Amino acid sequence: MKTKLLLFFSYVFFTFCYSQDKLTFTYDAAGNQILRDKVCIDCPPPSTPQLSRAGMGADLTENGLNSKPFVVYPNPVSNLLFVEWLNADGSVVEELNLFTLDGKHLLSLKPKSDIKQVDIDFSKYPSGVYLLIANFNSGKNESFKIIKK
Repeated sequence: MKTKLLLFFSYVFFTFCYSQDKLTFTYDAAGNQILRDKVCIDCPPPSTPQLSRAGMGADLTENGLNSKPFVVYPNPVSNLLFVEWLNADGSVVEELNLFTLDGKHLLSLKPKSDIKQVDIDFSKYPSGVYLLIANFNSGKNESFKIIKK
């Protein structure tokens, strides 16, 4: 009887071990999980579309890196947060708003159209996570998660 039970449990164990799919995870630059994908071990590989290399370097700057129109640093911040932007596409930052994660409005800045950098003093705010929203004259909004040490 013990032998039959042992054979049955080993059959069930090995069946479930073999049939499990492998999980793969994809993360963004901030370390947040953005994709959970199941990998089939015995399946044929999916056909991959052929990518055209035409226009691949169109969005590169002289140093080979993508130009970022809006930069917020350092993050995490302790005292001063530097916010810089480029008006490359003709859009101008009309307003910067700082919020807590529970929605409390802390700060509103309206920089002049010729200004491309603002320093925000975070020394008066407690440690936590904040949300910085930039409103552009084109109607576009960009938001950034800011961590205060």
